[in-house]
Amino acid sequence: MMWGKLWGTLATGRVGRHLYLSYAFAFLLFFGVFALPHPFAGLLVCTFPLLSAAILHSCESEPKRMQGLSHHTINRVSSIKAIAFMLVLSMVWGISQNIVPHVAANASSGNFMGITMFVAGIAIGAFALNLTLSAPPSEITALYRPVIPAIAAGLMALIALPPSFAFIGNGLIAMGIYCLDMFLMLASTDLAFRCKIPTTRIFGTAVFVSRSGTLLGSVIGAAMMPNMTWDSSFVTLAALCLGALAIAGTLLFTQTDLQQCYETPRASLDDEKPTLSQRCDAIAKSAGLTSREAEVLGLLVRGRTVQDVCDELVIAQGAAKHHVSNIYRKLGVSDRRSLYDVVEQAQPSANDKRPLSHG
Repeated sequence: MMWGKLWGTLATGRVGRHLYLSYAFAFLLFFGVFALPHPFAGLLVCTFPLLSAAILHSCESEPKRMQGLSHHTINRVSSIKAIAFMLVLSMVWGISQNIVPHVAANASSGNFMGITMFVAGIAIGAFALNLTLSAPPSEITALYRPVIPAIAAGLMALIALPPSFAFIGNGLIAMGIYCLDMFLMLASTDLAFRCKIPTTRIFGTAVFVSRSGTLLGSVIGAAMMPNMTWDSSFVTLAALCLGALAIAGTLLFTQTDLQQCYETPRASLDDEKPTLSQRCDAIAKSAGLTSREAEVLGLLVRGRTVQDVCDELVIAQGAAKHHVSNIYRKLGVSDRRSLYDVVEQAQPSANDKRPLSHG
């Protein structure tokens, strides 16, 4: 919960990428601890909470965003669909973790879990690298996209591949559920900040729902496994899980529903719609941006990258990133997509919209 409160306030615009990198680092820790003798491994793990607290304390100095200029409310319909989405996916995860031992029993691998974690770690590392290089305008949307494809690919691998390769399917399923965890972390904490709701309420609810779904799926899977055979029964259950994923991703909660979770009331517009420059000027004045930050804002909302900002304003990349961080902090946004939303909602005053007189 303490980390979640911090994530919801950071103004770096790279929280999602840092989450993925932290998960990739966690896999390195897993294998490092796994290779140590038992007493030393246990002692090392006992230090992790203290190390986490020290890192959390050091991150308190990171730039934090202020409460935004726009007013957000939670879309109740999308929220209910999101809860159903989390519940279904977590149930599939719980069921799969009872399927996998049944499959692995027919395999010859002696270190099934270690190889599974290796596959999941490689997949998450690759996605973290892609996320870092692509720098998407909305990290929350980017975190949502791989969840269902990864779990579905894992289930299909369990069906199609020989039992000796079950670790591939289980690794992909694990990667998908870890992606779901990261998506829930970032989306719930960001939504709590935007709507000025305590982080524990939304973040805690998301964690409770996902873990409850996992428990329910595990109970269902454990009850079904003793009466199942390797061939038809197993394939049927895996196919049902795939069907549940399809329903979750197309009917329960889509990318459109994710965008609707950030429902923002729009002010009525005058007959003449304000220009982008007028909206940027209004934002710069109300947020107290400096003249240089106002210039950077104008470039960002026109789709320019940080490197483009450096080239057009002839400034160093470090200075450009500092200006972007200040803009995020003052506008109370966390990524490029939310920055666009704030500017789109801006309403210039009558004086700002009055045409300039010449002569």
